[in-house]
Amino acid sequence: MESVLSLEVILTALMIFVMRVVDMSMDTLRILFVVRGKKLITWVLGFLQSLIFIVAVARVLGGDVHPLSVLAYAAGFATGNIVGMFIEDKMAIGHVRITIISTAAGSQIAQALRESGYAVTEIKMAL
Repeated sequence: MESVLSLEVILTALMIFVMRVVDMSMDTLRILFVVRGKKLITWVLGFLQSLIFIVAVARVLGGDVHPLSVLAYAAGFATGNIVGMFIEDKMAIGHVRITIISTAAGSQIAQALRESGYAVTEIKMAL
């Protein structure tokens, strides 16, 4: 096992970290698109994510395993989750909850939203 922090070891760890950040960010977005039923973008993200994942794992496990590579892998995984959440917040592709209170047109509003492809939960209150 190589214990010296050479330039090659540091660059390899940095590359692994970046690949995992990209991979996990894509994973976060892919899951959101799965829930939304977006098949093509889900396929593309899944394909690219798996390619990046395989390269990253091969770099960690290939040859002499340096502890810095393992730490970079784990840090990239954790950071990628946060970066994915940040991207999702900016893209606003997740779920949004809106509450509408109407004394007269609640059913019509709910039906219009359903016809537009939105999921609606309707609660009728007795006055």
